[in-house]
This record gives sequence, structure tokens and C-alpha cells, in this order.
Amino acid sequence: MKFSQVRPGARFEFGGTVYTKTGPLQASAEGSAVNKLIPRSAEVVLLDASGAPVVMKLPDTLTSDSVEKGVATLLESYARSLGRIEPKLSDEQKNRLMDALHEAHQHFVHTLTLES
Repeated sequence: MKFSQVRPGARFEFGGTVYTKTGPLQASAEGSAVNKLIPRSAEVVLLDASGAPVVMKLPDTLTSDSVEKGVATLLESYARSLGRIEPKLSDEQKNRLMDALHEAHQHFVHTLTLES
């Protein structure tokens, strides 16, 4: 996984050393308070609490229902995030954006239906 995908506070291994992510481009080596710059594109290995590598793998197949529900959840998350956009969007801008997202969702669901 790329360093940019690691959440702050997570442990990972890079170059044979175990680090904890402290910022967007920084991490501290285990047992050290000194921060080191890590490139966002660096390949790192995410570690669990015991220090074992975390295996992240998508299933071989996904049902169209699970994908549709996932996309609907994503749209709901987008809708909640609209309130945090700066500068604030007007109601018309929010409505147009949500209409576009729902249209994309419907097209995606239609595509899933055709491929099933």
C-alpha cells in the first residue's frame, strides 16, 4: 500500500523499520520521537497491533446488490460531506451536484444490470 493511504496513528514497515504515521508526509520510528519525511508514493506494509502484516484483499467476486449498496452508501457520504465544503455551496449548487451524483449512480446500477 502507498504511504498516502495509511491513516494517521497506524503502524507500518518501511525500509526494514517500523514507523507510526504522524502526519501526511511524516512518521516516527518505533521508540523514537524524531519524525522522518516519507514520500506519499512510498510502498509500505501496514501492521496490526501485534506487528504482523495486515493482508488487504478484495473478494474474487462481488454481488451486484453489494456493489449497489456500497455505491448508495458512498452517495450518502458525499451528501453529508457537502456541508463541509469551503466556500459554502449554494442550495442550487448542492442540488445540481446531488442530481449529477444520483444520475451517475443510476447509470452505474444500469451497467451492473446489463452485465449480470
